[in-house]
Amino acid sequence: MAVPELLKTADTTNRHVANAAALALWSIDRQTNVAVRVHARQLQQANHTYRDLAIFYLGEMGPAALQAAPLLEPFLRDPDSTIREHAEKALQAIDPRFLESSRARINEGTAANVAKVIQMLRDGDFPKKYGALEVVQVYGPSAKLAVPELIKALDGFSPPTAGPLGVTAKMNSQREAAEALAEIGPDAAAAVPALVARVRIGGCFHPSFCKALGRIGPSAEQAVPVLQEVLQDDDPSTRLAAADALTQIVPSQCSDAVAVLRALQHDPKLAQVWQSDGHGSASLTERLDFESPQSRMFRLRAAVPLWKLHLESQSPVPALLQEMGKPESADAIWCVELLGDLGSDAREALPKLALLVGPEKWIGLRRAAAIAIRKINSEEAKKLSLPGMLAVP
Repeated sequence: MAVPELLKTADTTNRHVANAAALALWSIDRQTNVAVRVHARQLQQANHTYRDLAIFYLGEMGPAALQAAPLLEPFLRDPDSTIREHAEKALQAIDPRFLESSRARINEGTAANVAKVIQMLRDGDFPKKYGALEVVQVYGPSAKLAVPELIKALDGFSPPTAGPLGVTAKMNSQREAAEALAEIGPDAAAAVPALVARVRIGGCFHPSFCKALGRIGPSAEQAVPVLQEVLQDDDPSTRLAAADALTQIVPSQCSDAVAVLRALQHDPKLAQVWQSDGHGSASLTERLDFESPQSRMFRLRAAVPLWKLHLESQSPVPALLQEMGKPESADAIWCVELLGDLGSDAREALPKLALLVGPEKWIGLRRAAAIAIRKINSEEAKKLSLPGMLAVP
């Protein structure tokens, strides 16, 4: 008796009542057409929450909502990253093949998307500009036209708030600008003077500026003197980044950098064990554990540039894959980035990396995996329809 009444109720103009009726019909009698019709109507609402709920409910219906797949595709390009994420998950549940074709269509608009990203860097508010920096990294060399705006971004964006949080936000934008230049690589050579200036200033994001110079390669030769100085920095991450950069800029004249990398692989300070006092504090002990997460990380991070210089006897790829199999490193972006740095030498990692680009993963990890796959094998990236919506600004 309830179904006929619910069918009538589903057509009411009261969206709350119609939505409740659609959910009930789907739960009781699997009334697919009615449920899809009601949820599709909600997709047209101006209210963000109604649209998001409609996307969610359609995704919950799975393949039964197949006819709604084309209606969800536009939401893969929505300005709201949350809506994009939910639409992708819904389409994954409804029709994975349609989702793949949607990603391929997004990839066809690379030039237009890059132009949009550049415009956002120029005119967007802080969140838009910050998001644009993250997207540029996914496009890599294809976003070389963004270099002039990225150079400006090295000075940091005006933060939305004042005080310590505002300072941190500005510094984070400087780091992301350097990371974007790093992914563009040699085509970002115009940024070398600005990056050198940033390295001279120093700061907690020193490693990102050094990384960008290294990725630019031999065209960043003017950075060699300052990078040589940074090899003496107290911070091991900064020393490693400077050494890595030198191996890429002057690979035949980087003996000091090689010495730093070798030392970091077996640095006892990085292997010191922390001991808890049982009351929320901890202190360093004299005990050493060269298999601690920190010691392993530095050993592998140093091994990659040494391998590329043919100074390591064993490829670091098996060790990196093994590291990713450990609970504490299962989602470690640093492992993913190192595999990308190894390029075609890391081909055996492609199946593992492909598992990290799915919509159920954290967006930062997905983007890192997409970048790594592109660097290892661009054809494999195309087969996976990458970057797809990961590069939608």
